[in-house]
Amino acid sequence: MSTTKTKTTRTIKTATEQAAERLAEVRALLVQRETEQETAEGNVAELIGRLKGGDTDVTALDLVTAEAEVRRIGYLMEAARKAVAPAEKALDAASAIDSPTLARFIAERIEADPFAFGVYGMPVVINADDRSKPGVYVNQAKATKTEPATGIMSGQVGITVVTPNGTPVDGAVILAGLAGIEASGAALVTTSASPSPAGVTVSANLSNVKPDVPTLPAEVDGNALRNFGLDLLDDIAGRGGTITKQSATDSNYRMTVKAIGFRLGGASVTQQERDGDQERRSVRVVFDLWSSTVRSDKISEYTRTSVGNLVGEMAAGIGRVKAARVVSEKANIEQPTPGQEFTNARKVGGRVTVEVEAVARIAG
Repeated sequence: MSTTKTKTTRTIKTATEQAAERLAEVRALLVQRETEQETAEGNVAELIGRLKGGDTDVTALDLVTAEAEVRRIGYLMEAARKAVAPAEKALDAASAIDSPTLARFIAERIEADPFAFGVYGMPVVINADDRSKPGVYVNQAKATKTEPATGIMSGQVGITVVTPNGTPVDGAVILAGLAGIEASGAALVTTSASPSPAGVTVSANLSNVKPDVPTLPAEVDGNALRNFGLDLLDDIAGRGGTITKQSATDSNYRMTVKAIGFRLGGASVTQQERDGDQERRSVRVVFDLWSSTVRSDKISEYTRTSVGNLVGEMAAGIGRVKAARVVSEKANIEQPTPGQEFTNARKVGGRVTVEVEAVARIAG
């Protein structure tokens, strides 16, 4: 007779999962205590009501016991409430350990251009416990805050540079490297530097961080699509400059407007393709452009320039743009209408259709 051994695979929970479970338990206990408190207070109110009604079956012991229970549950509820903040802090720290997205964001940029940070030839390490050896240590103690609808991140990161033999480090170079990240448009960065026994330590507050592949919901929000289209149109119109217009009926009324007018016809997702936890999204934007002062060929040029500049940018709520192109332009010429306000010349323009492909990591 032979026996078959079944191999059991144990799933090891991450620090974040364990901390999240602990926080859930603590919050559940607080809800339980609040319910118990409500019940205990109700019992006291019921006994008092019976006494006021002349019920002699309610003894002094009954009343004292019920009131004591209210106080007992009150102390337990206070303890449960105090346990929530430490559990939230523990989850925050665990999330930073398991998913140091901002530390990784900074580390990747240091590795890509170590000269810009003055740390050429030094290893870059994320969330290291031992920081005694020479290297660049990028540490994240608190979880990254991410806007669910846009994927934009914020938080704090610490950078410690340990040099061989404690050689002095010019913290200004590291600060300049971080300033370069802000200049690139990838994030807003505020920093401070202080000497450390073996080098220098820099604290960086990051906001409006645009990750290479943002984490977003599976469904693209309609407002994100509309804002994306309007931002594109604003960029196109901005290239045409402004003009001052005078009312046809009131010579004292003048207004400054963009020389290129626009109207968003629509913005929609036409295709979504999943590959693991990432998704490639195709977005179509349709809009109208017109102008009485800018030639149609210049409008077309400005349009293609703005669309081309989308590549590599992060479209909030949609993803990192990988490709963008103008797929159609339908020219139109509108003759002026006699007596129409703010019209003193014919208008040229037309309807434009743009297609964009973006990549996002799907939340959950």
